[in-house]
Amino acid sequence: MSKYLVKFIPDNVEPPYCDPANSTIKIGTFNHYRNIECDIRRDGAEGQRGLDLILKRPCEKLDELLEKDEAYGGYSADIVDENGFFTCEYHLQVHEHLYEFNTWIFCCSIIDDLSEIEFLKKRFNSSHYYFISDLDSFFFKIQKALSEDLKRQPLLSTDVPRVVYPAGGNVFIHGFKDIVKYTDESTNYIRTECETLSEYINSKRSRTLDRALWFKKQKRFKEDSEFRIIFYACNKLGEGAETYTTNDDCLILPVDLTGSISKKALPIE
Repeated sequence: MSKYLVKFIPDNVEPPYCDPANSTIKIGTFNHYRNIECDIRRDGAEGQRGLDLILKRPCEKLDELLEKDEAYGGYSADIVDENGFFTCEYHLQVHEHLYEFNTWIFCCSIIDDLSEIEFLKKRFNSSHYYFISDLDSFFFKIQKALSEDLKRQPLLSTDVPRVVYPAGGNVFIHGFKDIVKYTDESTNYIRTECETLSEYINSKRSRTLDRALWFKKQKRFKEDSEFRIIFYACNKLGEGAETYTTNDDCLILPVDLTGSISKKALPIE
């Protein structure tokens, strides 16, 4: 069965098929969609997951957290033994783990029945849309445009850097694309056991990104039929790459989309 990628755009924006060689594309970020004014599109949990940490013993960092935020509850002295270990399974649930990580997203809809367009036009309050006919070409052209945009604008500054990365390091743009999967879970929790909260924070595990999470959303967004492309900055391409966060909110990128998009309904290649 043929699949169609459809991008809806505001009615006051010229569709890129009018002049594909001189097009512009808007891409948001996790932070953008966490805070966007539109109730339909805003997702406060975008790009994050919850942590269910099973701690073996308390530490200074845990005590600081509990004192700072009463929502985490606490523990009584009688559940800590003479060796400083919890006598029962102690859980610390962190709802906004990875909330500080921010990267770029391009969103569109994937459908197999063109009659769905009328519903989506109403949902997105837009009569303008176009089809992505060559997905690989579209992906690489946006990736190139983002790379060129970063080269034009300094990444490091004394104020707020566009990309947070080590001085003197390299920045590459990598990406993934996939259909969004919808879940009943309000928060995606991952359970892990560790000695102390401090040990976990200082470990690589605390900074490991779950890319599958980037393509998961709550079922209340299911009617979007979303397909998305995630672009992110990293120190190298391939195994063992370190991923960087960006302070961008959204971007308008100039890009040549000739041969990648169409006004006519064309299935993706």
